[in-house]
Amino acid sequence: MAKCQTCGGKGSVKCPKCKGAGRHGDGGFIPGGTKQCDNCHGSGVVKCGVCHGKGYV
Repeated sequence: MAKCQTCGGKGSVKCPKCKGAGRHGDGGFIPGGTKQCDNCHGSGVVKCGVCHGKGYV
């Protein structure tokens, strides 16, 4: 097995929805406000889709 090139062996990648911030604009609910990202649940990272979080392929 080899280290996953997509995540560098970490098993996670930066969340594509919030770009790793963990928060994003709320679509106008509170003007100028932000809310926790519902894709990564505020962590800023998601499981790597290539290695499925294992870190190797």
